Amino acid sequence: MFTNRYSGYKSLWSDSHPVKRFYPWLAAFALCSIFFNICSVIYWATHRTRAISLDHYQRLHTKELVNSALMDSSHRPNQNEDAIVTSLYTDDFAFAAAILGHSLNRVNTTARRILMYIPDQVSPHALCIATATGFTPHPVTRIPPPEGGRGIYSHFADQFTKLKLWELDRFGVKGAVYLDADTLVLRNFDELFGLPYDFAAVPDVYDNGFAVSFNAGVLLMRPSSALYRQMVANIETAWYWRHEAEQAFLNAFYGAQALRLPYAYNVNLAMKQRSLGLWEALEGTHSSTSSRMGVRPDVTPKSPPEEHPAIGLIGMGAMGTMYAKYLADAGWEKIYVCDQASKYEALKEKYHNSSGITVLRDGHLVSRVSDFIMYSVEAEYIDRVVEEYGPSTKVGAIVAGQTSVKAPEKAAFEKYLPEDVHIVSCHSLHGPSVSPLGQPLVLIKHRATNEALTLVENILRPLQSRYVYLSYEDHDVVTANTQAVTHAAFLTMGTAWASALSYPWEHGYYVGGIETVKVNIMLRIYSNKWHVYAGLAIMNPSARIQIDQFSRSTTEIFKLMLAGDAAGLRQRIYEARDIVFGAPGQNNGAQNRAPILLSEDILDRELAPLSPGHGRLLGTPRVKPFVHLDLAATPIFRMWIGVAEYLFRSQERLDAAIHAALYETSHRSDDLEFVIGARGWSQCISFGSFELYKERFMHTAAFFESRFEDATKVGSAMIQAIMDSSTDSDTKFPKS
Repeated sequence: MFTNRYSGYKSLWSDSHPVKRFYPWLAAFALCSIFFNICSVIYWATHRTRAISLDHYQRLHTKELVNSALMDSSHRPNQNEDAIVTSLYTDDFAFAAAILGHSLNRVNTTARRILMYIPDQVSPHALCIATATGFTPHPVTRIPPPEGGRGIYSHFADQFTKLKLWELDRFGVKGAVYLDADTLVLRNFDELFGLPYDFAAVPDVYDNGFAVSFNAGVLLMRPSSALYRQMVANIETAWYWRHEAEQAFLNAFYGAQALRLPYAYNVNLAMKQRSLGLWEALEGTHSSTSSRMGVRPDVTPKSPPEEHPAIGLIGMGAMGTMYAKYLADAGWEKIYVCDQASKYEALKEKYHNSSGITVLRDGHLVSRVSDFIMYSVEAEYIDRVVEEYGPSTKVGAIVAGQTSVKAPEKAAFEKYLPEDVHIVSCHSLHGPSVSPLGQPLVLIKHRATNEALTLVENILRPLQSRYVYLSYEDHDVVTANTQAVTHAAFLTMGTAWASALSYPWEHGYYVGGIETVKVNIMLRIYSNKWHVYAGLAIMNPSARIQIDQFSRSTTEIFKLMLAGDAAGLRQRIYEARDIVFGAPGQNNGAQNRAPILLSEDILDRELAPLSPGHGRLLGTPRVKPFVHLDLAATPIFRMWIGVAEYLFRSQERLDAAIHAALYETSHRSDDLEFVIGARGWSQCISFGSFELYKERFMHTAAFFESRFEDATKVGSAMIQAIMDSSTDSDTKFPKS
């Protein structure tokens, strides 16, 4: 039984040793391995990618990516013809497109935005998300990949639809910058639209090196339906690596005609792995466009030029010109200026040899490159100008306004400036013909860090003005008290004399002493630009109230004069004196302070005796000028208060003026013209009409025009005398 069971048995192995049978195979494997390793070494030795300078990148210079001095208006996008385009082929990238739109908002791009999407593959919900930050949806039909997608990576199957970019000319687009939906924008790139090329892209970077071929994630292109038809006709037949889809096709299609852009325009993560030094350098390129300032706040004109802030001046009228001169003379080397387009060529000619000053065509170019931007435009136009240029403001920049009225400036800045810029406004409380040395310069830290305020202080320090820190609201109250009513008083004097066809210096009534001060201040005001005073009066709510009070006070006092009401007039004037200057013998600040106009002894000795015309000063409104005198007094305001102070602080002179107002009728016709003029200016300002203001101003200015030159010289001498005689020990000047 047992014999039969094993009769057919065969051994599963032979008697020979198994290891001995394996030796030949092991030897063959070893020889093959050695052979292939030798081949690999030879191949990589002959074909390896050589390291280039970008692999060991060094930052050897401090030049900026874009040379602002060479830019003109052609670099500014046309919102009707230029577009920033992205694409959405599935719901997966909806949030990425929304984030892309947000990053475009932060860098203040001004071109229109288009989102190409495939309706059959994108849900309404995803489309809503993708367009939430500014893109306009634009449906396109899908372009299928060639050869049914054979050889193409599956996640690139829809990418040939990108070629629909070239059909956008049918919708008015002449220039486009395409960005993949997963792109994050860190700086404004409007300059790309001004390049004179039909196609541009950034060279690609891979883990194993820098490529000659370009990456199709960021493209500059000019739409052309004719070119689109050529593309579609060649998709199937052209030779290119199918797995890279439309990127490989575009490299083949444009070949040597594609312009290579700097790496800063398309930085991918492969670059970080390949060359960390280059990656970090490109991060530095974009740092100036982050929400932080790109300039050290303690920088001075003596710092290295590459550390200087770019200073932008929008508006090169008298004040803008003054700022440009003082800043350039101090050594700031990057000052960019612009004015109205019609003045561009003349401005270029004026500054073509000026060191540190570059004239640009418009405020877009100035705003985009400047770290500190000052709008030196009339208050009447500030809203319109900021609306135009504000969106182009460089991220992290500081914006200021030199307008005399801050309410409309504040509204314009808050409405049109991006949220990622600082607002530190300013206002030099003097005219362009007055030296800024020691004059009040208001600084308004409205929406800014302490570092931003420090930088503004250092930028403006060459003016050697006295910094006064106010809010927007306090500024308008102070200027209403120190400027608006002052201007109204002297504008009224000029109108009164012009209406009477009388030159006050010809008939002997207004000669010498205080009369010289009054006449020359009036002439000085009318020799300036009308809009300097119009905006301050019309657009400042506090100024309207004060000027209306001035007009009513003038009328009421004149009625007392006509009625011969000596007791009523004396009571009215004494009350005003006690409120403003303090009662005689009263121990208060106004009585104890030194007089403004030199000294009383000098005035008594050098100025002519009081004339009946001083009664006109009695129309002074009931403000408390000394509250704001030390804070932010202008030279003209100091002279006006000085004249009034000289009259009101002397009981003898004040009583003589009251007597003259009641009983000396030789000036009565001039007084009548003064009252009518005050009422006329008050009504003009209450109407809010700049044209009416201009007409009244220019009509009077024309009457006195022949004496403007002499008045300016005399007025400057008077201002200097007052400044030299200042005994205010609390005056602080910025350190130079």
